[in-house]
Parts: sequence; structure tokens; C-alpha cells
Amino acid sequence: MAASVLVCACDGPNVSRSMGSAICTASTPRLHRVLAMLKASESGFRVNERFSVRVHAPIKAKRRWRGCERSVGDTGKRCGRHVSVGVFAASEEESQSAKPIPPPPYGKLSVPVYSLATAGVFNGVSKSRASMNITTYATPIAIQPARRFIIALYHGTLSTENMLARGKAVLQILGEQHAELLPLLGKASGHEIDKIALLEERGFETVERYGVPTLASCLGVVELSIVNIQDVGDHDVVLCDVERYEDFASESDLPLYTAKLRELGLIT
Repeated sequence: MAASVLVCACDGPNVSRSMGSAICTASTPRLHRVLAMLKASESGFRVNERFSVRVHAPIKAKRRWRGCERSVGDTGKRCGRHVSVGVFAASEEESQSAKPIPPPPYGKLSVPVYSLATAGVFNGVSKSRASMNITTYATPIAIQPARRFIIALYHGTLSTENMLARGKAVLQILGEQHAELLPLLGKASGHEIDKIALLEERGFETVERYGVPTLASCLGVVELSIVNIQDVGDHDVVLCDVERYEDFASESDLPLYTAKLRELGLIT
């Protein structure tokens, strides 16, 4: 039988401890960091996590998302939500027999690439950083009686936490000149780095629009305010009203699509 370790996070009591084969952390962002360390280690473990969009073979894992039914650690408190992630070391035989899961057919379509810009939020003690991400899970869905968008927010990211806390964000329309920003905005965590400062260092000026740092060179901005939130698994789907928008694109500007990212070898 393959060896395994259970990694879990509880949003509630401030607990961080290791119990046998279980590693328990106090927050979802910290869970991401634990998973990153496991992936980077040479222990032979393969990770199937609750936040993963794709399953990487060979993996065997158990996942659950539920209310905690037992107290955590020695605090005697109960947490409101629980995430557990199974991390298993696959045997050589299992590795050879594992079959990769093919991508869905809609993954081949070319869709717009956006960046969601969020302002930092003061929680009474400290203020979080402003941040930006990369998203393709965004689409307009209504015109009358109000323009509306839906955005999918990945659990545990700084952009998600900022938008849910503030209730607003600015969706940026990107151009092909922004393709090089994919690793910074889409593959790095705002919990770990200051994306706004790094954008400036790389020569991408930022300006404040609607109270949020945005790319000066973006092709357009849409201010969104949250109407409703639905947890759908590894994302929250957020229904938003379009409050204001501006178009900065010239006739020569080309919006960024996933086809361009594939052409450049940035995604598969």
C-alpha cells in the first residue's frame, strides 16, 4: 500500500501542529505553502489537492470539504470549515499503470485573458497588499436592467480575499503586450510577493482607478461590485454589477487571448 500523509486546514482556531501522519494548519493560504513544500521536496510524494484544477498522475487521494465535527488540537474549539488533502506516494507499479486524464474539449477554445485588480483591506490590525491576478473565468451575462459579470475566484488567493472583504474589484482588459506578465500575475502568490512593486520594477507603470492600483497600459477597466457569491468547489463564483467602465484601446491594440499564450508556449 502506498504511504500517505493528510494535510488539512481549518478556518477558525489558531492551530498549527503535526500529529503523526497529519499536518494541520490554521489557514488556507498556509495550506498552499505546505503543499508547495511537499511538491518541492524529494520525498517522492505526489499531491492531489482540493484546489487543483487538474489531476496529475500518478495520484491517489482523498478529499473532503465539510464542517468540523471534532475539536482541533488542544483548543477545544470547533472550526467552521475544513479542507483536507490526501498526499500519497505512488508505487512504481501504480505509476506505470496510471493513465493521464485528457483535457476537456472546451480547454482548446481561445478565450479572453483578464487581470482582476484588488485593493488591500484593513482588518483592524494590519492592511493586506493590493494585488492582481490572471483569470479567464470571467464573462458578461446581462445587459438589462443592469450590466452584470460573473467571475470565478480561486480559493485561498489574495485577490479572492481582497475582493470578498471589500466587495469590489476592477477587471482589466489585457493586451498582447501583457502576455509576459502571466508568470508574475498568474503563477505567483500575492501572499508571498508584492506584485504591484514588481510590476513597477519590470517597467509596467500602475495608476489608481476607482481606488485600486491598475496597469496604466491595460486596454480597459470594468469596476465590479459583488451581488451574490456561490461556492462551487475550488472556486467561488461571484455575480457582480458593472458599476463603471473605461475603454483605453486604440485601433492597433490587440486584446490578449489564450491562443496567444499557447503560441508563446506560456500555457498548453
